[in-house]
Amino acid sequence: MWLEKIIELKKQTGTTTKYIADHMGRSERTVRRFFNGETDFGIDDVREIVLLMGGSLDDILEESDFKMPTPEVEA
Repeated sequence: MWLEKIIELKKQTGTTTKYIADHMGRSERTVRRFFNGETDFGIDDVREIVLLMGGSLDDILEESDFKMPTPEVEA
């Protein structure tokens, strides 16, 4: 899952929740809740978190179970 990859990147880089919160202008509690899977962030926030840790969305979404929704087409 993509969240697990973000958590692993955080561990690998030693990035702190405080660092991410400070740079995003969010509370540390909110960022901690994101990493615990208790709240969702939009794709722009996820991208910012990954970039702060030196990664890219490609790193997170590659080989993941994430699928872009496809719009239903009326026949």
